[in-house]
Amino acid sequence: MGLNRLTGIVLVVGTLLAGNAIAAVIPQQAREAYQCSVHQHEMLATYHFHAYEPKDKLMNTDYERARQIALNCMGATASSLVDGGFGTQAQELRALKDKVAKTTQANADAIIKLGSPEFAVNSEMVEHILEAVKTLDQAGKDLQVASKSKEVPEALKARELAITMMYANARYIERTTESYHRDDSAEQTIDQLASKFNTGLTSLRTSSKLSAQQKKMLDNVNTRFRFIVGSLNNYTQHAVPTTVNRHSRSIVVMLNQIADELDGKK
Repeated sequence: MGLNRLTGIVLVVGTLLAGNAIAAVIPQQAREAYQCSVHQHEMLATYHFHAYEPKDKLMNTDYERARQIALNCMGATASSLVDGGFGTQAQELRALKDKVAKTTQANADAIIKLGSPEFAVNSEMVEHILEAVKTLDQAGKDLQVASKSKEVPEALKARELAITMMYANARYIERTTESYHRDDSAEQTIDQLASKFNTGLTSLRTSSKLSAQQKKMLDNVNTRFRFIVGSLNNYTQHAVPTTVNRHSRSIVVMLNQIADELDGKK
């Protein structure tokens, strides 16, 4: 009887510990879902560079690495959704992952064989990636709620700004390097994305919850953005895709660092 009672206590304690472990993991999974949206746009950015310079081995390597990261994080977020009880959303994301994997591989193969992507597949690829971003953004919100952790509005805003910045960057690289023209009339224009980023950044910089160091970092973000916004707004003249890409990536790193700090990530 004593042994049975002890076993019962162990089971209860084990259950409690397991529950706490899951609760501690889910907030991180929410952050990873948002970051996965950034990775999708990052994959597009490296893809456009690769399509522009198909014989450049470094650009090919960058694209393959970014593609693998983007696909892997989609799979990881789908698993997180299952953990959070969002089975239907997980299935949708996995289906999108398969579509993105198929179209990105088809275009990569076409670039190697023909020197350029297949235009129809290219449009389909971008469509699937943008749909994946929407699904990942919602996954981040769902996992945040499931974690029962308090949402920090400033952290969410910083993550949204990171996604917007990388989206604008990918669009800019596409427009300034393309040898084809994809119908992007259904998307926000590059200057609209830049305006959206500027509005969000201006709002975030006024928050009283930011530390002195975080405010200084946002000043740096603002400085870098001011440096490239002219290019974003006038992408038909004096194209500087590598410069915009470099500063955009630095902006994203700083915004994610601020978001992590505000969320209390260790």
